[in-house]
Order: sequence, then structure tokens, then C-alpha cells
Amino acid sequence: MPLANLIRGRPIKQSKTADLRPITFVRFNTLLGKPKPMTIKALLDSGGSESLVTEKFAKKLSLKKSSNSSTVWTAPGGEMCTNQKVKAQFTMPELHEDRLIESNMHVAKALGKYNMIIGRDILQFLKIDLRFSDNVAEWDGSELPFEDGKATPKEAYCWKMCASATMVSLKFSLQDPLQQVASVNTTIISSKLICFNKQTPVL
Repeated sequence: MPLANLIRGRPIKQSKTADLRPITFVRFNTLLGKPKPMTIKALLDSGGSESLVTEKFAKKLSLKKSSNSSTVWTAPGGEMCTNQKVKAQFTMPELHEDRLIESNMHVAKALGKYNMIIGRDILQFLKIDLRFSDNVAEWDGSELPFEDGKATPKEAYCWKMCASATMVSLKFSLQDPLQQVASVNTTIISSKLICFNKQTPVL
């Protein structure tokens, strides 16, 4: 911008930058006892001590009251309380499509623009690194670029890497560990277990 414009007090136009965040689209099992996965939007949140999922996707699972009093969370919109937990099963196919994760999660009424918050409890256990220096999430050799905060499943990194809609369908259904939990090639991961499981895990 010419110096004369600055002297006259004309505002400097700021270039717009994408609101990049560590987002991934998770395949979450929504039904107790058998696989019924749905694709939901999750934030990898190193600022959150534990992980949460919305009641909308957990209500058909076995919800349990927290053993202690309600947990109070500090959120951008104010304080939020939860008093239920659920044993969740999900995959993160944008990072590793063949790894089924089991973890206890808090259940929240709503989480704003997200359906799940993956906190430090899971991030540290799985050794997922969030590299803000180059806006990349890395898990065991697999990297996922941060996405715009408004990203939808169709704009997800996994879709960009697929050559056609057919391949996308395969990636999220036929190759979904939640649909093929009996496969010996499916890695089952939980806070107590990392193994190759030949039997369907029970929620």
C-alpha cells in the first residue's frame, strides 16, 4: 500500500487466512453390541484433559453415571457440566483406518460445532502429536493436515486423497474396522489393550 494512503489514515486491508484446526472425521459406533458407525466431526484438543462425545451419538450405548459428582468444564461459551460416561468405539480413518479405539468418554448435551472432543487422555495414550509449527497432526508415522474450522466430511483430507467416490465409499464402509471387527488385521486399542483381536469386541 502506498505510504500516502497510510498518512491519510486509510485502513490497511488484512488478508484472510483459514481458521486451521486439528480436526478429524471419526467413524463412531452408535449402537450397543454390533457395529453401526456414523461419521462425526472431532476436535483434537490438547487443551482438554479428557475426551467427550455428544449425547446424540451416545444415547443408544450403555451410559453410566459418573462415580463422583458432576464434572465441570470451562468452555468458550461458559461452564458446562457432565455426569455420564460411555465406553466408546471409534476409528480415525484419516490417520489409520485399521485401528479400532476403545475409550471411556464423558457425555455432553452439546459441544458447539463438534460432535466429539478428543482430549489429552487419548492423545497421550495414542501418542498423537499436534504440530502447530506446520499445522499437522501426526500419529505413528501418518500425518493429517489441520482443516478449516468449518470443514465438512466432503472436504476432509481423506476425501482429497481418494481418486473417486467409489474409493471413498470403500474407505469408509467396506474397509471400516467397525464393520470388520472380526478381522485379524484390525488393531484394537484401549487403555488396557493393544492387540490383534479375532473376535468382535463387546461394548
